[in-house]
Amino acid sequence: MLENLIKKEYYYDENNQLINVEKVYHYSSFPIIKKDLKFDNKIGTIDFETYGSDLGLGNHLVYAGG
Repeated sequence: MLENLIKKEYYYDENNQLINVEKVYHYSSFPIIKKDLKFDNKIGTIDFETYGSDLGLGNHLVYAGG
């Protein structure tokens, strides 16, 4: 039954070699829950941009923040 939910698309190059396979999943919709709106101006965010080595596993240095 799971096989019916998964659509596979295969991509080949000009030499008929498989280069990519994509699976498309279909999920049920999330339920919509109505909530009372409340204005709250006591929120904020902070963001630091970093660079480093080891694909994010090593030490990083901050070069920008906002």
